[in-house]
Amino acid sequence: MATAGQLLESGVVAKGHRRVKSLTVEAQVIHADGSLGEKRVQRYIRPFWLRVLDWIQDQAGAVLQVNTGRAVVTALLAGGTTYPKWIGWGTGAGVTAATDTTLFTEDSGGSPVYARVSGTQTQVTTSTLNDTYQCVGTITANAVKTITNAGIFDALTVGDLYVKGDFSGIPLSTNDSIQFTFQVQYS
Repeated sequence: MATAGQLLESGVVAKGHRRVKSLTVEAQVIHADGSLGEKRVQRYIRPFWLRVLDWIQDQAGAVLQVNTGRAVVTALLAGGTTYPKWIGWGTGAGVTAATDTTLFTEDSGGSPVYARVSGTQTQVTTSTLNDTYQCVGTITANAVKTITNAGIFDALTVGDLYVKGDFSGIPLSTNDSIQFTFQVQYS
């Protein structure tokens, strides 16, 4: 059974584009019997003074979206049809970097057979109308395991990583689940 302190303790890290104002990752543990375990929300908001410095100095910065995530966004703007909606989780250790293209030891033994699940995508309003992309999905453990990172891809297998977060381990029993909610706010 996971405690709130074990869920997403080290926060969201995926580095990325300065126009991404905030990223929220929520993890809700759902036990095999259907009862809800601890829920933890980790949110990174780029400080206003850093956004002002970006504007003044025109420098990249911030923690949020991996480099390949930018390629996903620009492809969609150019008329692409491959959306970042496939949520996966991993069991390996590491600290997310902007150059990451995969999860740390992505778990492909989940339920269903492949760990990535199709998330429900919506636009939500955080500060201004529809400024936030949200993707929600639940992954179920088919064995005892500890989850240490999660991310969104634009394909069921392989594909480009859009957003990634790592955290201290979340221990799961067989048939326990985690419902992930990813939110990326653009400014």
